[in-house]
Amino acid sequence: IKCYPNPSKDRFIIESNANYKYSVYASDGLLVAEGNGNDLYAEFGNKLVKGIYTLKLETGGEHKVLKLVKE
Repeated sequence: IKCYPNPSKDRFIIESNANYKYSVYASDGLLVAEGNGNDLYAEFGNKLVKGIYTLKLETGGEHKVLKLVKE
């Protein structure tokens, strides 16, 4: 599972070969977006303002935490 581009001026793309759940948190810890994906490809973040975010991804037994930068 991966997320790109990072940094992004518009939106972020998640690619996975399995179902997943994602949560996006602002730098103050506020949940700003979340969702589930059952596709190989999903887009999000076009409504996020400039800043640094934390993306938590869960799929099957895999958990990832990534820092995202919105320019």
